[in-house]
Amino acid sequence: MAYKSFYRTYRPQTFQDVVGQHHIVKTLQNALKSNRVSHAYLFCGPRGTGKTTLAKILAKAVNCEASENRPCGKCASCLAIQNGTYPDVIEIDAASNNGVDEIRDLIEKVKYAPLEGRYKVYIIDEVHMLSQGAFNALLKTLEEPPEHVIFILATTEAHKVLPTIISRCQRFDFKRIEAAELSRYLSSILEKEQIKSEDGVCDLISSLSDGGVRDALTILEQAVAYADDEIKRSDVYEIYGVTTPQQRLELFQAIVNGDVDQALMLIHQMSEQNVDLKRMVFDFIELLKNAIIYNFNKSEAYLPAMDLDAIKVISSSVSSPYLLDAIDVLLETMDKSRYTQNVLAYLEITLIRLSERSKNRKGQRPALQPIEKTMPKPVAETSEEKAAEPTVSAAVAELQQNEEISENEAAPVKDLLEVVAYMVSANKEDKAKDIAAMKTLIQYISDDHWMKVSNLLMNSEVVLSGRNFMFVAVDFEERVRQLEEQDIQPLLLEFSRMLFGQPKLIKAITQADFKQAVDLYKEKAQSQTLPDPVAIADDLLQIKSAEEGSVHEGLNEGLFELFGDDVEIV
Repeated sequence: MAYKSFYRTYRPQTFQDVVGQHHIVKTLQNALKSNRVSHAYLFCGPRGTGKTTLAKILAKAVNCEASENRPCGKCASCLAIQNGTYPDVIEIDAASNNGVDEIRDLIEKVKYAPLEGRYKVYIIDEVHMLSQGAFNALLKTLEEPPEHVIFILATTEAHKVLPTIISRCQRFDFKRIEAAELSRYLSSILEKEQIKSEDGVCDLISSLSDGGVRDALTILEQAVAYADDEIKRSDVYEIYGVTTPQQRLELFQAIVNGDVDQALMLIHQMSEQNVDLKRMVFDFIELLKNAIIYNFNKSEAYLPAMDLDAIKVISSSVSSPYLLDAIDVLLETMDKSRYTQNVLAYLEITLIRLSERSKNRKGQRPALQPIEKTMPKPVAETSEEKAAEPTVSAAVAELQQNEEISENEAAPVKDLLEVVAYMVSANKEDKAKDIAAMKTLIQYISDDHWMKVSNLLMNSEVVLSGRNFMFVAVDFEERVRQLEEQDIQPLLLEFSRMLFGQPKLIKAITQADFKQAVDLYKEKAQSQTLPDPVAIADDLLQIKSAEEGSVHEGLNEGLFELFGDDVEIV
């Protein structure tokens, strides 16, 4: 007998065998029990989630010879449908039979009674591929078919099906199978096949399949063919071209340590191993995102078990704002890599950017310990050995402590005094105008020329404004650094000229630092030691010095009254 692939061998034959989709199974079973089977169904959802399988099970159930628990899977009708030899169950591939002539031929045959069973069941797969004319030709028959006919339409793209078709069907939306349930299903198949596997293999395959049973079985079958006597996680990683948590953690550590050479070497190794780099970036983002989640709730409930060790190391290494900023850069990489053939070159640039940011982020970052010292030991080790080995190295703990200090420490007094000088120069009218202008930022997000600066300024708050400057408050120090980079300044100046009608110096400050600057302003005002209004150099904005002087005239007088006792900078 010819070999049958796993997804064909283990295709469910009864409702009880179906993996997931419990809401659909229950509805169909109740319809059968109460004899309320509809004349038309629309099954829609992601690939490999059981649409065609449930269509065949329903076709068997309505023609099953058993009196209850249909389909029985044992009677002549069930066996014939299962073998594909039953004349009254007709499967049509709409991808290759999508014209008006094919549908007219179907309509012509619909009126004839079933040859053997109670119902003629038409299963039309990928129904969204039908042409407009074919859909229109099917409408009337689908609305009022003969009593002996049931239509089951299946599609992965329900939005392409005409609303007039959908309105004539009972619609069922298939969901992706939960990872835990899919993992248990794969384990049961390995047990039936008497195949050994390393712990975590089924969890890994279920996560890679993205909730599709057919995809999961295909990956499992490849792993069985590749492995010698036992399936290992490394086998799955290799045949599927994805990175291991270990590799992603090594790359993360190289970036955090600002080690550009190491980061580039790792990414070249992945490329030589035929790793899908786009998938790698997606998995890397997922790892960092899970580390942020773990930072907040310390719960392992919603985290993938295979990534848990790496997640804990990353979570203990750096703060959430740092990870959020890294994710922003990686998301930008994913977006722009769609338009390039050389993904590796673009990814190299991204790694250099992230590594340099790590080195410049509030001074040189302390180095992390090597992977083998930070990763927890394998499960096979004794509990005593686990207790002796720290989960996070001393260097990582020191890095976390330094990160917390750097995030919470006050801005240098010299910088705060400069902000206070800008406060002395600020006025209410310019702030109101700038706030109104900033509300138009959204229209520049998709503009290639202004995309970068408009994204940097998005979700910031205008806190100070003068005739030729504006301060925005942001949440994170990293965003302040991005807005003050030398290469962005000319573009910001050009953007300000377009946005405000005149050039303005745009400066950024964190919300926390701005509050401290407000407190310092109040203190200086009460002691009558406020600094002079800030003077912006003419060559920065290319405006006349005569105009510059008029900005500050008379602003010192009454400014403290403007702020009031509960200082509010305007």
